[in-house]
Order: sequence, then structure tokens, then C-alpha cells
Amino acid sequence: MDIGNGVSTRIVDLYVIAPGNGTIATKFDIPDEVAGGAGYFVSADVTDTGTTGASQVIQVQGGGIQSKIAIAGIGATRGVTGNTTGAGWNMIHYDSSGGLGEDNREDE
Repeated sequence: MDIGNGVSTRIVDLYVIAPGNGTIATKFDIPDEVAGGAGYFVSADVTDTGTTGASQVIQVQGGGIQSKIAIAGIGATRGVTGNTTGAGWNMIHYDSSGGLGEDNREDE
């Protein structure tokens, strides 16, 4: 699913440039709706059943469809947590003391 790949890529990109000591954030937009005008939900704090943090995934679900996309093993060193929807702007935060987080923001 392209939405999951897009969110996963943004997480990986931010992690690559994240400071060793400090914080960084990025704001991004994803489609408000998917095929047929259905809303959806994105969750970043899940793992495939029976796996460790190294197999953390982005899960996108809506309209009876569910997709999981790996986030390149980042979960092994820094857990990624958070949820969002397609509505409004979205933000990914990185804090060297607490890892990555994702949330949904209002239009700004």
C-alpha cells in the first residue's frame, strides 16, 4: 500500500539524519481518503505476530483492507510509536532520549 510505504520512508529518512543528542521533527501530508473515498488509520506501534522490535511495521487499515509495511529494523534500536489518520497534517518527532513518534496534526 503506497500510504504505508510513504510513512515508512519518512520514518527511515528522519532516523538517518536524527541527531545523536537532541530532537528533530518533520511535517507531512498523506491522502485524506483512499480508493472509493474511504478513510483509514495508520498505526506505527505494532510488530508482526511472534517477532521482536526489529520487525516493527507500519499498519494501514481502512475500508476492509489491511496492509503492513516493515520499517527497516529501526524498531531494534529505537521503538516507533504513534497513530494517525489521513485527515490534516501529520508529524514525526524524534527525541534522542525517547525515540520516534508519529501523530496527527490539524491543518496549519
